[in-house]
Amino acid sequence: MDIVVALHDARNVEELRKALASISQSAADVLVVLNDPFMFTYRKIVTDAARELRLPAVYGYREYVDDGGMISYGASITDTYRRGSRLRRQDPQGAQTADLPIQLPTKFELAVISRLLERSISPFPTHSCCGPTR
Repeated sequence: MDIVVALHDARNVEELRKALASISQSAADVLVVLNDPFMFTYRKIVTDAARELRLPAVYGYREYVDDGGMISYGASITDTYRRGSRLRRQDPQGAQTADLPIQLPTKFELAVISRLLERSISPFPTHSCCGPTR
């Protein structure tokens, strides 16, 4: 089995649209979107393009699935901010943010678009522990 990885880079919306258009000309079997603030900001453009191309896509944040993406698995943004604010409140002395200990994410979320589960084309068994997210 040969795996070919094609990287597409974008620094603005126009480049993003061009990169997504070039994916349609390649023989891509799947789209993997890396976690990046730019991509997160324009996630609706990415999820719409993946849907139009009928290309299975995997994302790092559940917000992509909320916007129509297929599957996401990654750290919970909400939990990360919640834990950061809790850590900040526990320090009554008012230490500098840079002096606070580094914490890695502890809560991860798997989100699957509900249409995938309803159509029984899901790679997950129907008896899995979790139901559709949206």
